[in-house]
Amino acid sequence: MDMHYIQKHILKVLAHTKWARFRDMRPEKVDSNAYSYHLKVLQKESYIEKHPSKGYRLSPQGLRYVDRVSVEKFELRQQPKIITMLVSRNSEGKVLLWSKRKQPFIGAWSLPNGKMHVSDISVHSAALREASEKTSLSPKSLRQVGVCMIRALINGELVSYVLANVFVAELNENHVMHENTLWCDENERKQLRLMPATEQIIQKTLTTDQFFFDEYTIEW
Repeated sequence: MDMHYIQKHILKVLAHTKWARFRDMRPEKVDSNAYSYHLKVLQKESYIEKHPSKGYRLSPQGLRYVDRVSVEKFELRQQPKIITMLVSRNSEGKVLLWSKRKQPFIGAWSLPNGKMHVSDISVHSAALREASEKTSLSPKSLRQVGVCMIRALINGELVSYVLANVFVAELNENHVMHENTLWCDENERKQLRLMPATEQIIQKTLTTDQFFFDEYTIEW
């Protein structure tokens, strides 16, 4: 949402109090008609709620909005994306990869992964949902082995910031239903354009028995 400065002011006031009266949220030197208009827009868009006696407060949607903005400029800021990621090997020791279909990193190869949804009740359920979209994986074959923070830069500028919950899944070729997949060994992966930190995560998962936490900042 491209937020008008009057609307931002109203939300900023409400971000620092539980309840506010009509006159408390009006910016200085702003016409009352303009102020009333933008206040109604925020109500219509479900960013704020009005109580007959207490006044105005942020709605759940408004609370989600202010939780994502910077304190200084009150603008939406880029935050780490939370995903689940699957590491799977077949009987030949090859690891399952899939090709990205959209930006960033379109056409690059990665471990199967997907964003967590607000409706996911746990990281495990999110990983299971993601696995079920691409495989016929059963719940017993899925376990979390680590967490990674991945910052990807292009020419020094941040383009992607991901928190990846890494799971191991027991799969074979018959489980995989997604058409954009490959089973690759280490030498074959060297010939591919991999997403940032993909090979590092594969190696860490395959060479350690301990739950791990790693951080990667990679120029891509």
